[in-house]
Amino acid sequence: MFWLQDKETTIRRTHTETGNTDTLSLDHASRVSPTLACGRLAVHTYAGVSWVDAETLEVVGTTPTASPHVSALADDRLVYVSGFNDGLQAYGADTGEPEWHLSIDHFVTGLSSAQHTAYVVDASADGGEVLSVDTQTGEVQWQTDVVGESYTNPVVGADVYTFDNDGTVHALDTDNGEQMWELTTEMTSPETTPAYRDGTVYVADDASGTVTALDAETGERHWQTEIPRGDTDGRPTGTLTSPVCTPEFVLIGASPGGLAVLRRDTGERRWQNSTYSFSSNLAVTEDAVYAVATDGIVELKP
Repeated sequence: MFWLQDKETTIRRTHTETGNTDTLSLDHASRVSPTLACGRLAVHTYAGVSWVDAETLEVVGTTPTASPHVSALADDRLVYVSGFNDGLQAYGADTGEPEWHLSIDHFVTGLSSAQHTAYVVDASADGGEVLSVDTQTGEVQWQTDVVGESYTNPVVGADVYTFDNDGTVHALDTDNGEQMWELTTEMTSPETTPAYRDGTVYVADDASGTVTALDAETGERHWQTEIPRGDTDGRPTGTLTSPVCTPEFVLIGASPGGLAVLRRDTGERRWQNSTYSFSSNLAVTEDAVYAVATDGIVELKP
């Protein structure tokens, strides 16, 4: 199934086999996408988190929180919800019981987890930090203000990679938060994140209309490929989605420009379907690619 928050108060469930869509209307607006965990959807709204049965689309419980900034996050043990007393709350994925709470200085604006560690972006207009948190205890292992104001989820690979609000990619050491390297781009979309696979970081820059492959440990550029998106007065228009990696390819959505598929090793553009103009990041399965276009949800078969 394909889950999507639409028009602030509506959750859409699209069945990928038939294309049929069911909807759930909420009493309060939601700013972020729903998160699926243990048969429940965590829908983060202005009034708190609504827990929705994924089969029946019935609201089965609520958790009061402050205003949301990022989607809830689920891993194999915990569900992480931001906004609780201006911090981060971890719940048991199986029990729904609170495990720990982390107080922070600003607001949670980015969140990811890997190998018993949660990486939290804590930011506001005054600046921000990235924190490494032990998911067993909720204790902060390190924090750094080198990234500053940021509104994207960090990506975990050989290091931790995140965009700041000025479009710079920062690589932080997972052990201590030390900055390993940085790359300045002209990125303008705060929803775009890097992608990581097999020692390489892939960065989309919607201002230049390019996708760049970087060595994950050094930041050295391997290749850079321009994605055609239409042209006005000699300048590319529209935006690029976050890259998505498969074993052989990098997929990137463009608005306009459709879906472009690049070779991961060389950056060669294998093909590009310009039929649709995508307005969301891509969701990729073994069999298909899904994204939101102007006419609704689109399924593309590679």
